[in-house]
Amino acid sequence: MKEFASDELVTSNGKDGKPVYIAFEGKVYDVSKSPLWSSGLHMNRHPSGKDLTGEISAAPHGPEVFERYPQVGMLKKGPPEELKHLPPVLQNLLRRFPAAKRHPHPMIVHFPLAFLMGSSLFILLHLLSKKPTFEITSFYLFILGAISSPFAMVTGLLTWWVNYRLKLTLFVKRKIQFFNSSSHS
Repeated sequence: MKEFASDELVTSNGKDGKPVYIAFEGKVYDVSKSPLWSSGLHMNRHPSGKDLTGEISAAPHGPEVFERYPQVGMLKKGPPEELKHLPPVLQNLLRRFPAAKRHPHPMIVHFPLAFLMGSSLFILLHLLSKKPTFEITSFYLFILGAISSPFAMVTGLLTWWVNYRLKLTLFVKRKIQFFNSSSHS
């Protein structure tokens, strides 16, 4: 059975008459006949020509769907193409915990948002009711929001580095513009 390197697999993307291949748990499958892969992009989210092992946990189906398609080879060992820009320690960590590739920032960012919004709500309740417990609660929520904010920032930078190689995408440019405009106010 043929062995595919990551950089070789990426060319099997369905463009220019090429087949649509994906890898899962070291096996390479030909999904060219699937209508869901006809464009080389599955559900406008998962590009072909790559190892999807770490992404199956977010899918509404399990790995049994790969049984429908012929296995055409094996994926050579080594860091996946999308992780080669990272230090080996981080590559190993992301291989062991694939969910850490996408999920740390979205999970962490909700804490400072909730704490700081809660702080505002409780200070409003204090102003309306004059109860000191609302003011104390607001203070503690503000402290928790301040403590958790740096973690959200660090995981955001880490996610940007791991997934987007620190490229200034339109979305990132908008965030930078928003931050700059709000810091000058």
